Amino acid sequence: MLTNRQKYVLSDLSRQAWRLALERAGGREDDFCTEEDFRHQEVARAVAKHGLKCCDQNDYKAIEAHFLALLGRTEAAQRAQARAGTEPKRQAEAVLAENLQKFGLPMAYAESICRRQNKCSLAEAAANQIWRLVYTIRNRGSARSKRAASAPTPQAAGSYGKLTYIIKKS
Repeated sequence: MLTNRQKYVLSDLSRQAWRLALERAGGREDDFCTEEDFRHQEVARAVAKHGLKCCDQNDYKAIEAHFLALLGRTEAAQRAQARAGTEPKRQAEAVLAENLQKFGLPMAYAESICRRQNKCSLAEAAANQIWRLVYTIRNRGSARSKRAASAPTPQAAGSYGKLTYIIKKS
């Protein structure tokens, strides 16, 4: 699902595009569709879904690109469209980086696992391969954390029971 912030941004772009289309049509709202109908129509044109409530994270950049193009902001629309194609991979990479940081592991660790599992570098990996890598990192990281938590902690000097106490007394 889209976040409230994302819905707000897309609704704002939609409103701007609706006003521009309204101006081009002569400025009479009576002869023109409502802002809400306009947004639904344009979202359907962009991603073939019936409104922002039906959209998910993979649709965000495509919808943004569509509204930017309607506003005549072609360079921004092209950038958004280019990012739309890589959105699933970028999301997986962000989650991977977050998990590496959580477990205190370097990116080189993920790179070596990726080369071993997928026979390619992280840069060449597809989104689904990166997601599998995320789960591998999570599993190994949590197992490592459990081992570290269950390992016996060294006791402080002088706390080895009666023997140490007796030696200290004499």
